[in-house]
Amino acid sequence: MQTNAGIPSNMCETWIIPLFPPPYSPHLNIAETPWRIIKGKWTRPTDFCSTETLLYAADRALADVGSELKISYAYMA
Repeated sequence: MQTNAGIPSNMCETWIIPLFPPPYSPHLNIAETPWRIIKGKWTRPTDFCSTETLLYAADRALADVGSELKISYAYMA
């Protein structure tokens, strides 16, 4: 049996409420954590002077992940 709005009557009784994530939610995207750490902890302000130094610093940090640099996913801000 359907209601006037086209919703089955048994669904109306269960109170299903859809929850949508916000348009930008970095805490839900696991790839945001390494980039946040690379930008905040593993690069220096001088690395942002030019494109070449920034690419070198990012490449250096990504190459060291797992061997020298560790990322903990226990706390994601």
